[in-house]
Amino acid sequence: EMVMGRITFQELGMCIPVHVSCTLSTIKAFAYLEEKNIWWWTDLSAIDPIVYSTHHPWIVDLIREVLVTTFFVVGLLVLPELLTLNHIPRWMTMFLLYPLYNFEVDANGQSSTFAPNVLYSLVAVAHDRQDNSCDGGGGGDAACGGSGDGGDDDVTFQFTHMIGPLLGGVVAGHIMKKYFPDDS
Repeated sequence: EMVMGRITFQELGMCIPVHVSCTLSTIKAFAYLEEKNIWWWTDLSAIDPIVYSTHHPWIVDLIREVLVTTFFVVGLLVLPELLTLNHIPRWMTMFLLYPLYNFEVDANGQSSTFAPNVLYSLVAVAHDRQDNSCDGGGGGDAACGGSGDGGDDDVTFQFTHMIGPLLGGVVAGHIMKKYFPDDS
């Protein structure tokens, strides 16, 4: 939106903290409900962190994330208008974009979140829950920050999946500004 001139840099600077704080507070609220057993089920795995595979070099994951996000954003904003011009129902947009939505961006077949704020918030809440349950120790236990799966080792390599959607959005903005400009 900023690249296309729809919002200013100052407005973007306001949107990012609001998105992150709202997402983080919502996920923290769900974690609180789970901790106090207020929720109607006891295992709220929806707030577990999204852990991407680190088997590929980070640059490969970053490029895949940027490309998937770029194509998805351009498709999501351009396809509905193209379908309308060709008298095809707009709901077909999601049907056409679904394969791209599920395209894997890591070695384990994990798809993109398209939202770095969600990825960051899930990781932050997981770290809070982990710190509260480990009593400061851990002793090499994977659940307490040791070297096992799901610990800090896996989470630190997710920066490519946090930066990728942002870069993909910028690239998509440049593509739409050049090839699909707004009517002026």
